[in-house]
Amino acid sequence: MLNLIITDSSLYCSQWDYQDNKPVLFSLVKVNFHSALSSIRSEPDEIQNNIRTAIAQIDDFNNIQRTTGYVILDCSLTEKDSINIGELSNKNEIEKFFLWTLKKRWGKQVNRLSFSFIPGNLYYYYFAFPRILLTQLNIILNELGLVNVSYQPIELFFQSKAGENGVLFNDGQSDSLFCFTETGIMSCKISITKNKFAFTDIIGSVENIKTKMDDKYFEILRAEKVK
Repeated sequence: MLNLIITDSSLYCSQWDYQDNKPVLFSLVKVNFHSALSSIRSEPDEIQNNIRTAIAQIDDFNNIQRTTGYVILDCSLTEKDSINIGELSNKNEIEKFFLWTLKKRWGKQVNRLSFSFIPGNLYYYYFAFPRILLTQLNIILNELGLVNVSYQPIELFFQSKAGENGVLFNDGQSDSLFCFTETGIMSCKISITKNKFAFTDIIGSVENIKTKMDDKYFEILRAEKVK
């Protein structure tokens, strides 16, 4: 199995498989892009050239025919928010309302995004991926022989299958906290001002987030920033 972590400036590639029912890592390689993806986000040819140049430096890609591909996109490459679904319960109705709301919120930009919906009790949390980036990645990875390529935001990579948990990412001047709870995902940015916590970019209830932070049974992982 091949895992790729893509950030604005770098490509990480790991190759692994199971041996005796345990995951074994065979290799881990990092290659820097010659241009930041954010600077060429609307130029498909530049994106493709950027990624192809990086992949050409990784020997693992020489022998990956029919290998399952798993791509993780860094925080810097996704948009995220939540939408109150009210009393809607039908999945198709929820997604239609969801896309209609985003189109009103973002206008034509919604046509250039792909979405990952995370259902909650009252809110639908979403991650929006640049469609132009995913299209170019699919072209390259399919040519190389990867099959069943799936994409995931890096935040969900740390979600515990055992129960509720949180993950904390450093964003320079602040930290981004994601809480995976029974009622859905909550998130915010946390900074310290005059020895007090300041909460901004809140998705969900800040009081519920504070409650989770104070809960000794709620595990919060600290993720080192991927560059």
